[in-house]
Amino acid sequence: MSKIDIFDKTQRKLSIKEVADLLDRSPRTVRTWIQRGLEAAKIGGEWFTTRDAVMEFVKRSTEDGQADQST
Repeated sequence: MSKIDIFDKTQRKLSIKEVADLLDRSPRTVRTWIQRGLEAAKIGGEWFTTRDAVMEFVKRSTEDGQADQST
């Protein structure tokens, strides 16, 4: 799993719940995406990612036919 730059102040960090809500998916699905390569970083025991990382992952997964569509 790749790591986002947690010190990059130009992008807002999104929690697993925020990503799940944004894409109408379950938090479990987002955790699976992290295991499959969604760039994320664990901060204080909680995973965070960025909107750009999510959009890139979804685009790449859709092209590869690996996007998990479960909720």
